Amino acid sequence: MILRERPLTFTLILAMMLLSLQIFPEACAAQPKPIVEATQRAILEREGSGSVFFNSSIRIMNPSDTSSMSLPEFTIGYPSETARNIVYFKATSGDTTLDVVIEETANSTSYKINLGELSQIPASSSINLGFTAYAHSLIKNLEPKRFSATIPDFPSFDVSVDIVNATVELPRNPDLESYPSEYDVMEKDELNLVRRDVLPETLRLSTFVFTYPEEVSGIQLLYSNVTRNYYLRLDGNLHVRDDLTFLNRGTDEILTFDIIKYFYPNGSSAFEAQTVLGRALKVEKIGDFIDLSPPFKINQGESFRIILEYDQTNMFRPEGFLLLNQKYDLEVESSIPYLVENFIINVNPPVGSSDSWVFEDTSRHTRYKVTGEISFTVFQGINFIFRPVFLLFLV
Repeated sequence: MILRERPLTFTLILAMMLLSLQIFPEACAAQPKPIVEATQRAILEREGSGSVFFNSSIRIMNPSDTSSMSLPEFTIGYPSETARNIVYFKATSGDTTLDVVIEETANSTSYKINLGELSQIPASSSINLGFTAYAHSLIKNLEPKRFSATIPDFPSFDVSVDIVNATVELPRNPDLESYPSEYDVMEKDELNLVRRDVLPETLRLSTFVFTYPEEVSGIQLLYSNVTRNYYLRLDGNLHVRDDLTFLNRGTDEILTFDIIKYFYPNGSSAFEAQTVLGRALKVEKIGDFIDLSPPFKINQGESFRIILEYDQTNMFRPEGFLLLNQKYDLEVESSIPYLVENFIINVNPPVGSSDSWVFEDTSRHTRYKVTGEISFTVFQGINFIFRPVFLLFLV
């Protein structure tokens, strides 16, 4: 009809259509179908209430050599039995945190991720996404050496993709025996820090390591390792357990500690100290310090390990958050002449975080491992005083 009545108009429309095909050939071509490689790591927190961390690494590839690909939205979903226990979910790409919108149904919970600039994947390129979820009290009936549980399936991805390589990794702890192979687990050494106004961040910390120079002429060398564990309880109490190991790295001398002084904060009670073999140590409170005696002697190449435990009461705010202002202070007096100084505590918070944190306890007995790194310089001819101070402010 247009060709018969308005041939000029028809000719112009046809010319514009042909021109658009030449200028924008991709507009008429089907968008390439992305290829996804995905790996999930499920980590069971053995000490605690059966909580599980899920870490997913996802790579989305554009297989086309000529056409770009658009992914304006990416949705990850967990089944209802898992979703109702998830208290934390975070999506990242490199150091960038992505916006997430949570949608709940009767059977599942979905997390829609806004990819932003990542939504356009150039030809022959890819993007990498990471997802971290924390499911509290997911695994029931934990026993010290065995447990019976079903780790949830790999989460579904609500996108039109071909998952060509999807694996579920359940790391095995070689120290644990008699676990079924399909339920390999490992302990968590991560600290969950919760901000009131944003999603929780996960802060990974390393062990206290006190290092000395390998060779210092005429100086007896000592290696010390300290690990502190916080046990937070909903009744408002905080239990602290410190594990200290002293190793004589000298060549021919016996290392003697005349006394060990240990700082304890106000409100502490039920202070106990014992060797790793279970022998109780004499404890004497002097001011703000605990004195441990008698003197300790460590032969060359041997180590001495002490476990210190005490309780602190009324550490929680009324709204259930913990206000923690901890000071770690230890003095060791020795007849061996050397001085340790210039220690550095390195505790790196997550990217974009502040120095103030809110500690939120979500179970009756959750283990938090707080550690750092300290280095020393050794000098000759000065009496040894060892005083590392660890300050952690959670406000």
